[in-house]
This record gives sequence, C-alpha cells and structure tokens, in this order.
Amino acid sequence: MSEVRNISRARQYDRHTVASGGFTLVEMLLVLVIIAIVSSSVAVALSGRQGKNTLRVAATDLAAAISYASSQAKLDRFEYRVVFLDGARSFRVETLSPESQTEFAPARGLAGKEKQLPRDVRIVSISGSEGTLRELPDWLAFGSGGSSFTGIIELQSEGGRSTSIEVVGRTGQVIVTK
Repeated sequence: MSEVRNISRARQYDRHTVASGGFTLVEMLLVLVIIAIVSSSVAVALSGRQGKNTLRVAATDLAAAISYASSQAKLDRFEYRVVFLDGARSFRVETLSPESQTEFAPARGLAGKEKQLPRDVRIVSISGSEGTLRELPDWLAFGSGGSSFTGIIELQSEGGRSTSIEVVGRTGQVIVTK
C-alpha cells in the first residue's frame, strides 16, 4: 500500500512539474505589454532626433552646393549659381553655358541635379551684404572675380528648430551653425 501511495504521489508530482513548465496566458500578455511600452517609448525618442537630423542634412546639402558653386566659379572662371526652384523647396547648381556665354545650364555631375529639401524644412531668410532680403532670391551668384554672395541663409523645420549657413564671400568658406 505504501508503494501505491508513493507511486500516486510521484504521478501527482510529475503532473505538477509538467503543468508548470510552460507560461500562462497572463504571463505572455504581460510580456507583450512590456515590449509594446518599451518599443513605443523608443520610437518617440527617435522621432525627435529624426527632425533634427533632416534639418542638419538639408543644411549640409545646401552648404555643399554653395561651396561647390563658389570653388568652381574660381577654378573655371565662369559664373556659377545656386538656383532655387519650386518656391525654394529645391535647388541645383547652374553655370554659364560654354557655348552661349549668356544662358545658364545645370552644372555637370551631381551638383547640377535638382536636390529637394525635406517636406518639413524650409528656407526662412537670406541675409546678404544689403541686409535681410524681403523675398527669397531666385539664385545666389558666385563669380570668378570675387563678386560672390556673402551672407547667412537660415533654414527652419516645422518643429521650430533652425540652423544657419554662413557664406564668407572672399574666402569661399561655408559654415553650418546651429
């Protein structure tokens, strides 16, 4: 009889350990809720950085185009322009056409391709040697003889963040600041 009791206890013990080897539905749901909370908080944190990064990338792209136009104007001894298109929502570098010497054409390579600003970034103001311009110009000119744009271009994102591009005409230096 004692053997029968020991065997039945052993079976009860085995059934208990087998049953507790898995996870309950409540435990699984709790883990899923924790994962959802952590992932949503990470997404919120990264979305704030995304806006800051798009503004920085837009400013860097425009600064690169300005720097290219300035340096190429000195090297080629032709006038180059950074042309604003679509209400200053995009830009590209243009140069005097070697054939006509009066018409401008897109510059060679990537600089001549139209570059879009991100949807949430816009050019707020351009300040030149004559002060802040009331309307955005159609282009910024860079000449071989030193008659180049000098001033500050301010970009702003929809979130209110802004950054500036300072162009020093004499040296051709282009500085992106916060």
